[in-house]
Amino acid sequence: MVNRKEISFDEFRTRVAIPLFCFAIVNPMGPTFMVLAVGRMSDGRSNLMFASLNPFSQTAESIEEYNFDANTIDYDNLLKEHSIADDINEFLVENWNSDSKHGTPTILCGAIIGSQDEEVIQKETEILSDIIMYSSNPITTLSNLEKYPMNVMERVSYEMENMFSHSSSRTPCGGTELAKLFKIIIDPEHIKQEFSGFLVAWNGSIGFQENNGVKDLLDSFSFDEMIEFVSLLFPGLIRLVMPK
Repeated sequence: MVNRKEISFDEFRTRVAIPLFCFAIVNPMGPTFMVLAVGRMSDGRSNLMFASLNPFSQTAESIEEYNFDANTIDYDNLLKEHSIADDINEFLVENWNSDSKHGTPTILCGAIIGSQDEEVIQKETEILSDIIMYSSNPITTLSNLEKYPMNVMERVSYEMENMFSHSSSRTPCGGTELAKLFKIIIDPEHIKQEFSGFLVAWNGSIGFQENNGVKDLLDSFSFDEMIEFVSLLFPGLIRLVMPK
């Protein structure tokens, strides 16, 4: 069992030293961006963290703590010599078993790419696969993505119309379906289209609340704040969608 505890979103932002992976859900009512990262707690002490943010809620957890300094450790050694992949797996499985699993992402990417070490690549693949496997509804998500390839707006409209017709998966996704979904949501062209839709959804959800007179009841995380947050942790994702 991992040594998880709730932390503030501000603490997450302050401590982040090594962004690892991000994944996102495009939902007009609550687009959600999730992050796994390593934080620096002190000299020689670091922790694995998770954050989830939508326009009206930002939460974070510390998953596990380690005896290394995030400012000096090499990325390959981080994954090879420490239990990062196993701890992420345990965290996701715990969420799955407690019925608090995350929604199935339609965007999935890593902050650091290009390792030539086969063991590191295998660890990365395991983590990314676990993120899909232990999500709420991968089979339905795959079906919708295949029904509306590279067409985020029409797909999301279809999903909103049918949002109550599918229940959460009761067994983890695997095999052919996992491989198909993995291939789609890590594709750069797909991510470009999907993240463009995510940005529209973020602004749209805030606008919807404003138009319905409830914005003052909510602590909204503005579009600019979201862009700044993603830019700091995953600049390649922003460049993909918003090239200078």
